[in-house]
Amino acid sequence: MTYSKLYFILIIFNSLNTNNMGKLEDGILGGFSGKVGTVVGARWRNQDILRTKPVFKKRRFSEAQKRNQARFATVTRFLNPLKGFLKETFAEPQGSRNRFDQAKSYYLKEVVALEGEAFVINYEKALISAGMLRGLRAPLLAKAETTMTISWEDNSGHGLAYGDDLLTVIAHIPKTPSFFFFEDVAQRGALHITLDLPKAAQGIPLVVWATFRTADHGMKALSSCLSTS
Repeated sequence: MTYSKLYFILIIFNSLNTNNMGKLEDGILGGFSGKVGTVVGARWRNQDILRTKPVFKKRRFSEAQKRNQARFATVTRFLNPLKGFLKETFAEPQGSRNRFDQAKSYYLKEVVALEGEAFVINYEKALISAGMLRGLRAPLLAKAETTMTISWEDNSGHGLAYGDDLLTVIAHIPKTPSFFFFEDVAQRGALHITLDLPKAAQGIPLVVWATFRTADHGMKALSSCLSTS
């Protein structure tokens, strides 16, 4: 671009009565794209425009804002592997908030906790489902090297509890993104189930949750945490 062309462009730009963008009409100079000093030429909606170069200022966050960001990041990392499941099993949607939004709100309020200088998940308060169906009564978990056995008492027919409700179990390796899903593995009336653990989950501490859903998945129970390690 010649000096004279740039000079005329700047004259046109300075004469525009706008905040930071002006239209460059076709003429002997035509349009241009790119950056020259503080002027940026671009094509927008089939028109050549001139605009000022945006100024970006590095934002400084307060300590409270940094803590809130860390808190939110901890919950997001934990919930992301569960997102698809929670979209089906958590509390009923409310307005524009879907089931996963409801779960995230609950975790931010009740589950994430400050431990020293880091945020952690309180596994005992964590839920994998929330609903009106009755959950497991007196559940027991027995872990072996390659299997885990879950037993419970039969509360079929007590309120919203049915003998053909289906059991789902989720196991988690603490402080990792690894979750193992065992969906619809037994009916409520079975009273126990032995599950084979995948190799990645054998012989190590696990957090385990269990819950019931009706046979058509229309209703869900409040889940139970069976083990935190």
